[in-house]
Amino acid sequence: MQGFELKAIRESLGMTQAQFADVLDISRAFVSLMERGENAVERRTELAAKYLELVKNDRQFDSDRPTKEIAMNNGSRKTRATFAKDVVPGRHYTMWLDKDNPRKAPHKNMPVEIMGWQKRKNPGVFVPGPEKMKGMDPDFILLVKSLTTGEILTVTDAPDNGGAVWWNGQRATFHAIKEAFAF
Repeated sequence: MQGFELKAIRESLGMTQAQFADVLDISRAFVSLMERGENAVERRTELAAKYLELVKNDRQFDSDRPTKEIAMNNGSRKTRATFAKDVVPGRHYTMWLDKDNPRKAPHKNMPVEIMGWQKRKNPGVFVPGPEKMKGMDPDFILLVKSLTTGEILTVTDAPDNGGAVWWNGQRATFHAIKEAFAF
């Protein structure tokens, strides 16, 4: 994504740079640098902006409707992950993926909706999630829906059953999409 495309999305949302920066959890100066092409638009910023645009375009606007508030952490500030066992079906999260160092900002992330937990031996039936992650029953799988592609993704137990969940060979952590942006 080019800076002018980021600016077009921000303007289509009717937001100032400061409002957009707050929603994306980055500085206003960084938004300005990206829009002017002086800094590259990070992939997670691109995905967050496209997600906001999708949500706005999907909405039926109604002045009596409660506002839906959305924001994404962009890795620019520390944020605490939601334990996979505590994710809530139907809610939106940013799924951070990192195969090397899960304690740093991810090299890839994507907005997802939690579909729910299932057991491999009983596909199609949603069940309560595991009580604990470390040493959890490896039969548990977590289904999530990519909000950018609509694809259903299967998140599994860590290969060593050490308490983490994995997708596509990378450790996955879930970060709640903050309630901070109203359309």
